[in-house]
Amino acid sequence: MHHSEQPRSGHVVIGVDTHKHVHVAAVMDAIGGILATLTVPTDTGGFQQLADWAASFGTVLAFGIEGTGSYGATLTSFLRRAGHKVVEAGRPDRRLRRMNGKSDTLDAENAARAMLAGFATATAAIRTRWGLTVDQAEADTADCPNEPLTVIRAR
Repeated sequence: MHHSEQPRSGHVVIGVDTHKHVHVAAVMDAIGGILATLTVPTDTGGFQQLADWAASFGTVLAFGIEGTGSYGATLTSFLRRAGHKVVEAGRPDRRLRRMNGKSDTLDAENAARAMLAGFATATAAIRTRWGLTVDQAEADTADCPNEPLTVIRAR
């Protein structure tokens, strides 16, 4: 974990580059400064570590996650159920990636920047296989705790 400075505004956004085995996150204050980065495993313990780490910087405005419909689906579900706003950050422009280089940390930072700049605005919508949104299904989770979730992109 790289921890550099405290947020200047008290509000932060978190960008996450998702992968099969690890997720890389970057925290950015509302002024656009990268404060720190973190790599976590893709399990519940890693997700909780990420949420706790993000909260340690101040009020989390939202998480911008690349791949909410694939490798980021479980993290998206975890964060939404914890009450966080989750936005689909999308993949970086390939031309920009070739020009500026490619790294997981840079992708996480770019996800945070896209959200802060207003380019990433689609809230990730989580639906059960029966078509209910998480908000609709949460009342039923006591009856169906193992209900698989799927993430769809809101347009």
